[in-house]
Amino acid sequence: MTLRRPLAGKGRSYLYVLCSKTNHVLYVGETAEYGGVCARFAGHIGRDGTFRARLLEKEGIGVEEIDDLEIFAFALPTLPEYLSRDASWRK
Repeated sequence: MTLRRPLAGKGRSYLYVLCSKTNHVLYVGETAEYGGVCARFAGHIGRDGTFRARLLEKEGIGVEEIDDLEIFAFALPTLPEYLSRDASWRK
């Protein structure tokens, strides 16, 4: 993983994609969390993370079994509709 800038920070929102070509897995998310993409990724692969749980539930494999997990992140515009703290809906 190469990081240009920390992909984190107050006042930014990101669209991110986790994927594995080998396992045919794609997970798309958005975050306006203070820790940005790095914090969301850590949460997703943590013990109770949604990516970890869905991967096990849908594909029957653990995160540790994936050798080619890639993360793509895109900064979204700094407009109020992209920066809402409401996790149920953002533009």
